[in-house]
Amino acid sequence: MNQGDKFFTTPASVHKDTSTQSSPGDLAAAVGAILAPRVGLAWAIRRPDLLQLIRQKPEYKRVNDPAVRKAIETLREGGLQICNLMDDSGYFIARDNEEYLQFREIYAGKAFTMLRILKKMDDTARERWGALGLQEKLF
Repeated sequence: MNQGDKFFTTPASVHKDTSTQSSPGDLAAAVGAILAPRVGLAWAIRRPDLLQLIRQKPEYKRVNDPAVRKAIETLREGGLQICNLMDDSGYFIARDNEEYLQFREIYAGKAFTMLRILKKMDDTARERWGALGLQEKLF
């Protein structure tokens, strides 16, 4: 991995000053630093192991699992291709387009399922209460 490659570095938006108290951005940067060298499925790390590594840092001794998941989400929002095949293999940075597309299919499938469920629930809510007050065109 080329450490200078923008695709394998933690997005600048999550780098914060860690000399004061920790913030969500600090945690995302710490998670990103652990994941950055884990390029390819063969280097995946399971979330409990990732959490254990994070907790070795004194400022993150009490970090919980939802906070680590949120940090991963923050990094993904910054464009970092953190993959998880939902098969207990763990988190890793996509090595190539094939790994990314495999992850993307799973991730998008979950999103489409959620949107489909929301649409059904919204339809029922409209039947019960009328207009929802949402921008209906989004769904």
